[in-house]
Amino acid sequence: MAESTRERVFGREAQLGQIVSAIDAPGSGVRLPAAPMTDTIIDMQALTAYRGHLLDLDAEIDQAAEDSDRGRVEHLSNEREEILAEIRRAAGLGGQPRAAANDPAERARKSVSARIRDAVKRIEPLAPDLAAHLDRSIRTGLRCSYDPAPEDAVDWLTRDLTH
Repeated sequence: MAESTRERVFGREAQLGQIVSAIDAPGSGVRLPAAPMTDTIIDMQALTAYRGHLLDLDAEIDQAAEDSDRGRVEHLSNEREEILAEIRRAAGLGGQPRAAANDPAERARKSVSARIRDAVKRIEPLAPDLAAHLDRSIRTGLRCSYDPAPEDAVDWLTRDLTH
């Protein structure tokens, strides 16, 4: 029997709403080391400093706007966006520092997320509505799931095309 993309990425037993660890996903290609790795892209002290600097920038932007200094507002706003981009790169969804690229869990997260994005891209030219649905309904990260919103739920009909 041919293996579907869902089975390769999530495993044969994956069910609606089930959360699958990226490390455990068949497509991750990651083997765990004996001891957990703790390297992160950024430490908490630096992350806290960035967030404090953002608060200072917000106050400076407000003051520059009050002073009608458009050039300073633009300069400070650009600096603020650069810092936000760095925080997004270095921190996960929960705001905690993201693991460094050599961490097995981070490698699994990236690998599985890329496989899912690639599969959805390949579906898009053939079935754009399905691709849009999958894009909205598949959650990726260290844990992955297919969990459509109630108004977006689909009754799936699958069949074995190998016979």
